[in-house]
Amino acid sequence: MASQYLIAGNAKIAGLEKDLHLEGYDYNRVLSTFYISYIIFEIPATMACKWVGPGWFIPLISLGFGVCSICTAFVDNIHSASGVRFLLGMFEAGMLPGIAYYLSRWYRRSELAFRLSLYIVMAPLAGAFGGLLASGILKLSHFGSLHEWRMIFGIEGIITCGLSLIAFFTLTDRPATARWLSQEEKDLAIARIKSERVSTTEVLDKLDVSKVLRGIFNPVTLSTAFIFLLDNITVQGLAFFAPTIVQTIYPKNSVVSQQLHTVPPYVRVPNYPRGGVLEAASYDKRCPGKIYGDMHLTPVFPLE
Repeated sequence: MASQYLIAGNAKIAGLEKDLHLEGYDYNRVLSTFYISYIIFEIPATMACKWVGPGWFIPLISLGFGVCSICTAFVDNIHSASGVRFLLGMFEAGMLPGIAYYLSRWYRRSELAFRLSLYIVMAPLAGAFGGLLASGILKLSHFGSLHEWRMIFGIEGIITCGLSLIAFFTLTDRPATARWLSQEEKDLAIARIKSERVSTTEVLDKLDVSKVLRGIFNPVTLSTAFIFLLDNITVQGLAFFAPTIVQTIYPKNSVVSQQLHTVPPYVRVPNYPRGGVLEAASYDKRCPGKIYGDMHLTPVFPLE
């Protein structure tokens, strides 16, 4: 799914812009539509994840994302492309907070930072994988009735749907329902989480409006969200426009070669913040790890 999220840039240099008759800033408008729905639905999606349970919610939104990706393979103008991108943003909105909430059911705070970082690192690695997969797909003459960039969305959408269907049967909602754990192991997993919540009697508490509002307007939440915003401007900008930049640098290369040239930056970037994450996990201090990672990433992205 992470790879699905980043293939718009790969599709652009494979003919998407030309086939959809996009002019001027039309491509930027199509991309921005995704973030409109993402912003609108992220908090409601997070609350829905707690209500439904991540064991069902995460596979469900992944399946919706895959279906929308397949639909993208059949769009023929800016209006249909924008509509599908809006739906993509709606399904993607609950993924990152849903994963974080799911992991919090299994790991204590001191263990959560490192596990969550492994998921976040998948975004740049997906950029590398997406470029490799796109270059391989474009070597095909066709996939059914699909050609060129449409094959990228179609094939990767099918892969996403397949993995989502498997997740419906394999993703355990919480330790208490894990079929692959003995009763003793279940009790231990639950006790580990309860040990950090001495004032509560249940690991899974109910939704509370006052708690939600306190969480949203907490200064730590707001400041961290602002830092994450600035990080994502760089990360997502690179994801969507790296293929175009490469195409400008190597205009005479084949599209497959241009796709392959987008891979190296994504392979290198995840290595830099690893030390900070490990330190944060070891000392249970997340702020120094965050500063460490940002200090290394700041010069790296411009150099790439």
